[in-house]
Amino acid sequence: ASLLGSSTVPKLAVEFRDGWFEAERADTFFWRWTGGPAEFVLTNRHDGPVPVRMSFVLNAISKRNVVLAREDGRVLWGAEVSSKHSEAADIRDVSLAPGENRFFLRSDLPPSGADNDTRLLDMMVRNLVIEAGPDGHHMTIFSSRRR
Repeated sequence: ASLLGSSTVPKLAVEFRDGWFEAERADTFFWRWTGGPAEFVLTNRHDGPVPVRMSFVLNAISKRNVVLAREDGRVLWGAEVSSKHSEAADIRDVSLAPGENRFFLRSDLPPSGADNDTRLLDMMVRNLVIEAGPDGHHMTIFSSRRR
Protein backbone atom coordinates (compact mmCIF):
# COMPACT_ATOMS: atom_id res chain seq x y z
CA ALA A 1 0.00 0.00 0.00
CA SER A 2 1.23 3.46 -0.85
CA LEU A 3 2.14 5.91 1.87
CA LEU A 4 -0.02 8.44 0.02
CA GLY A 5 -2.97 6.14 -0.68
CA SER A 6 -4.92 6.66 -3.91
CA SER A 7 -6.22 9.83 -5.53
CA THR A 8 -9.78 8.91 -4.49
CA VAL A 9 -8.86 7.85 -0.93
CA PRO A 10 -5.75 9.78 0.11
CA LYS A 11 -3.97 8.51 3.20
CA LEU A 12 -2.49 11.96 3.78
CA ALA A 13 -4.33 15.18 2.97
CA VAL A 14 -3.79 18.93 3.32
CA GLU A 15 -6.58 21.43 3.95
CA PHE A 16 -6.22 25.21 4.24
CA ARG A 17 -8.78 26.42 6.76
CA ASP A 18 -9.29 29.83 8.42
CA GLY A 19 -7.19 32.84 7.54
CA TRP A 20 -6.04 32.10 3.97
CA PHE A 21 -6.68 33.95 0.76
CA GLU A 22 -6.82 32.01 -2.51
CA ALA A 23 -3.55 30.86 -4.08
CA GLU A 24 -1.92 33.34 -6.45
CA ARG A 25 0.61 32.83 -9.20
CA ALA A 26 3.15 34.68 -11.33
CA ASP A 27 5.14 32.54 -13.76
CA THR A 28 6.48 29.62 -11.71
CA PHE A 29 5.93 31.23 -8.31
CA PHE A 30 2.89 30.30 -6.21
CA TRP A 31 1.92 31.95 -2.95
CA ARG A 32 -0.91 32.53 -0.51
CA TRP A 33 -1.45 35.55 1.69
CA THR A 34 -2.97 35.27 5.13
CA GLY A 35 -5.35 37.84 6.53
CA GLY A 36 -4.15 37.27 10.09
CA PRO A 37 -3.61 33.98 11.94
CA ALA A 38 -4.01 31.07 9.52
CA GLU A 39 -4.68 27.37 10.04
CA PHE A 40 -3.91 24.34 7.92
CA VAL A 41 -4.65 20.72 8.72
CA LEU A 42 -2.66 17.64 7.75
CA THR A 43 -4.87 14.56 8.01
CA ASN A 44 -3.16 11.20 8.52
CA ARG A 45 -5.42 8.23 7.70
CA HIS A 46 -2.76 5.66 8.63
CA ASP A 47 -2.98 3.57 11.81
CA GLY A 48 0.26 5.03 13.18
CA PRO A 49 2.32 8.21 13.07
CA VAL A 50 3.89 9.38 9.81
CA PRO A 51 6.96 11.66 9.65
CA VAL A 52 6.65 14.78 7.48
CA ARG A 53 8.89 17.60 6.39
CA MET A 54 7.64 21.09 5.53
CA SER A 55 9.49 23.76 3.60
CA PHE A 56 8.40 27.22 2.51
CA VAL A 57 9.54 30.80 2.13
CA LEU A 58 7.73 33.41 4.21
CA ASN A 59 7.61 37.17 4.27
CA ALA A 60 5.05 39.68 5.52
CA ILE A 61 3.28 42.92 4.67
CA SER A 62 5.55 44.74 7.15
CA LYS A 63 8.25 43.89 9.68
CA ARG A 64 6.92 41.34 12.17
CA ASN A 65 7.78 38.18 14.08
CA VAL A 66 6.06 35.03 12.83
CA VAL A 67 5.77 31.48 14.14
CA LEU A 68 4.46 28.16 12.91
CA ALA A 69 2.98 26.25 15.83
CA ARG A 70 1.10 23.03 16.45
CA GLU A 71 -2.36 22.95 18.00
CA ASP A 72 -0.83 22.45 21.47
CA GLY A 73 1.13 25.69 21.07
CA ARG A 74 4.51 24.04 20.46
CA VAL A 75 6.47 26.30 18.11
CA LEU A 76 8.07 24.47 15.18
CA TRP A 77 9.62 27.51 13.50
CA GLY A 78 9.89 31.25 13.94
CA ALA A 79 11.56 34.24 12.29
CA GLU A 80 11.49 37.99 11.82
CA VAL A 81 10.35 38.88 8.31
CA SER A 82 9.17 41.92 6.37
CA SER A 83 8.02 42.92 2.90
CA LYS A 84 11.65 43.04 1.78
CA HIS A 85 13.09 40.27 3.97
CA SER A 86 12.02 36.64 3.55
CA GLU A 87 13.05 33.64 5.61
CA ALA A 88 13.17 30.05 4.37
CA ALA A 89 11.84 27.30 6.63
CA ASP A 90 12.92 23.67 6.43
CA ILE A 91 11.14 21.83 9.23
CA ARG A 92 12.03 18.15 9.53
CA ASP A 93 10.87 15.29 11.71
CA VAL A 94 7.34 16.50 12.32
CA SER A 95 5.31 13.50 13.47
CA LEU A 96 1.70 13.34 12.27
CA ALA A 97 -0.50 11.39 14.64
CA PRO A 98 -3.41 9.47 13.11
CA GLY A 99 -6.32 11.83 12.40
CA GLU A 100 -6.26 15.61 12.05
CA ASN A 101 -3.07 17.50 12.89
CA ARG A 102 -3.67 21.26 13.12
CA PHE A 103 -0.96 23.86 12.44
CA PHE A 104 -1.15 27.65 12.87
CA LEU A 105 0.85 30.50 11.37
CA ARG A 106 0.76 33.63 13.52
CA SER A 107 2.46 37.01 13.59
CA ASP A 108 2.82 39.54 16.37
CA LEU A 109 0.98 42.33 14.49
CA PRO A 110 -2.50 42.69 12.98
CA PRO A 111 -2.90 42.56 9.18
CA SER A 112 -2.55 45.84 7.35
CA GLY A 113 -3.26 47.39 3.98
CA ALA A 114 -1.03 47.55 0.93
CA ASP A 115 -0.85 50.34 -1.64
CA ASN A 116 -2.14 48.26 -4.55
CA ASP A 117 -4.42 45.79 -2.73
CA THR A 118 -7.78 46.25 -1.00
CA ARG A 119 -7.23 43.28 1.33
CA LEU A 120 -5.75 43.47 4.83
CA LEU A 121 -2.66 41.26 4.60
CA ASP A 122 -0.38 39.62 7.15
CA MET A 123 1.99 36.86 5.95
CA MET A 124 2.81 35.52 2.49
CA VAL A 125 3.75 31.86 2.19
CA ARG A 126 5.36 30.78 -1.06
CA ASN A 127 6.64 27.52 -2.46
CA LEU A 128 5.12 25.45 0.33
CA VAL A 129 6.15 21.80 0.02
CA ILE A 130 5.03 19.05 2.41
CA GLU A 131 6.70 15.65 2.10
CA ALA A 132 5.97 12.44 4.00
CA GLY A 133 8.12 9.45 4.87
CA PRO A 134 11.64 8.99 6.22
CA ASP A 135 14.49 11.12 4.83
CA GLY A 136 15.74 9.72 1.57
CA HIS A 137 12.41 7.96 0.92
CA HIS A 138 9.92 10.81 1.18
CA MET A 139 7.08 11.55 -1.20
CA THR A 140 5.49 14.93 -1.88
CA ILE A 141 1.95 15.18 -0.51
CA PHE A 142 1.52 18.88 -1.31
CA SER A 143 3.44 21.39 -3.39
CA SER A 144 2.25 24.89 -4.15
CA ARG A 145 4.62 24.80 -7.12
CA ARG A 146 2.34 22.37 -8.95
CA ARG A 147 -1.05 23.19 -10.42
